[in-house]
Amino acid sequence: MIRLLLLTIFTVMLLVPPYSFAGSDNLLSELQGEAEELNTPAESVIMMDIGSNPCTDWMNDRKKPLYEGPNKKTNGEEFFVQTGSAVISAPPGHPNYISSRQNAYVKAFMTAKAAMLEYMETELSREITFSMKEGEFSRDKEAAQKKNKTTEETQFQAIKRKAALLINATLDEKLEEKGVDPDSNNPEDQKAVEQIVQEVVNSTKFSDIIKSSSLQQLKGIRRMFVTESVKQGKQGEICVVALSSDKTMALADAVFSDPSIAPTGMPNKPINQQIPNWRTNKGVKELLSTFGTEMLRDENGEFHVIAYAQSSAKSESKTSQQIAIDKAVTRATAEIRTFSQEVASINKAAENSEKATELANAIQEYEENEAFEKTLSSISVPAKISGIRKIGYWGAKHPLTGQTVYGAIVGWSPSNAITAKKMKSRMVAQPNSSKKAGSNKSNSFKNDVLKAKGSYKGAASGGSSEEDF
Repeated sequence: MIRLLLLTIFTVMLLVPPYSFAGSDNLLSELQGEAEELNTPAESVIMMDIGSNPCTDWMNDRKKPLYEGPNKKTNGEEFFVQTGSAVISAPPGHPNYISSRQNAYVKAFMTAKAAMLEYMETELSREITFSMKEGEFSRDKEAAQKKNKTTEETQFQAIKRKAALLINATLDEKLEEKGVDPDSNNPEDQKAVEQIVQEVVNSTKFSDIIKSSSLQQLKGIRRMFVTESVKQGKQGEICVVALSSDKTMALADAVFSDPSIAPTGMPNKPINQQIPNWRTNKGVKELLSTFGTEMLRDENGEFHVIAYAQSSAKSESKTSQQIAIDKAVTRATAEIRTFSQEVASINKAAENSEKATELANAIQEYEENEAFEKTLSSISVPAKISGIRKIGYWGAKHPLTGQTVYGAIVGWSPSNAITAKKMKSRMVAQPNSSKKAGSNKSNSFKNDVLKAKGSYKGAASGGSSEEDF
């Protein structure tokens, strides 16, 4: 409104003779400036397209939305939800793409658990330093002289000679960087030489170092939702929604120590009717993007821990196929072990520093350094778990790359654990046998080797009603 009034006055002044207004020049100048400001378009902010988070979208689109951090059920019980994501390191079409997808899920799940660790407790430290200096203190000169002084004259001479050589070599190197010939008689070159050895007038230094760490025993953290997405010409990404509640932790205690203390819930459909059917195309399509552990209730209200994992084969032979399935079963079984108990840690360090120097000839120099590091780890020590059974396994061609994927589904329930313990007590001790298969072969690739044409997206969720956690 004020600007509109000013513009109106400005328009009237243009129509009325200048002598009609006393001191109109200053007012006219101000109004002209205001009018120019109104006609100047404001600078627009250019936003970066960082893509949407399908896990967050899934949480928001629910009938009762979920939020990262603590949530409450309808009955008032609390549970904790956190998302995590990770890039599939191998590009689509790379020989290790299928295994890299499984690795990406593990990394995404660890990222979600790391956020839970930091929420529970984080040890933080920060060190900030800022200094300004002009000239050199006499005590510093004396200390330097005392430090360089030696008892033997020959040693002092050697140090002096080496120092001179080092200084000359350094100066020659800097002069070459600037394209200057130190032996030239050209006045411009001589001037450049003088600039390089100019005395430092003043300097400022700034440093900001931040460290954080969290270490905690975790149990009962399960996957609630997972999605895999690949855009054409880019590397894929997997994101996961992780959940922890009193029920999931109680079930983890039952897996780890005593199946009789497992919680129970409302009856549901039989487990095989809730798991994607690995014998049908529709079921396998869903299983292609299913990783990790979930909790499901059976027709008796008993909770089951169901774990999914995937692997790839080195060839199309029957032996390679069986090894790939065994690897998937092993990974899925390990998911149940991690669900029951783990010791997880996260360590982060960030540094930002800069140095500004002013030389005697008014030339200024600026140096900066920025670094960041994050390390996540999860350790589940050996523990005896009874009652883990193989539910099913499958194989399929990935719809984007055409590569063969093998998957496995395993499960644990209190009743199976009790039956297994009874069976063990009746058995005569038998030697254990195990098979291992793996490869440490690594493959390097360039960003331009993305062979797949098109995009792919898949998602899975199970046991996502409030009764399931």
